[in-house]
Amino acid sequence: MSMSKRTQSLGGKLGVTRRDDPHGDHSTLEAELATSKIEDRVREIVASAPPLSAEQRDRISALLVGGRDA
Repeated sequence: MSMSKRTQSLGGKLGVTRRDDPHGDHSTLEAELATSKIEDRVREIVASAPPLSAEQRDRISALLVGGRDA
């Protein structure tokens, strides 16, 4: 899996922040990094997938909007 420049940057920033403030609240940066990793993976999947039908796009969209149980 390739990492975007944004993911790399956030990972570096989180590492530095953890080093400089090991007991601080890093949850915002951790969430941003997790989101960026998900975006990277979704981009890879979309790029490698065949064209989707409207129904397939709707099902995937429901997962993204509603979470795991959609």
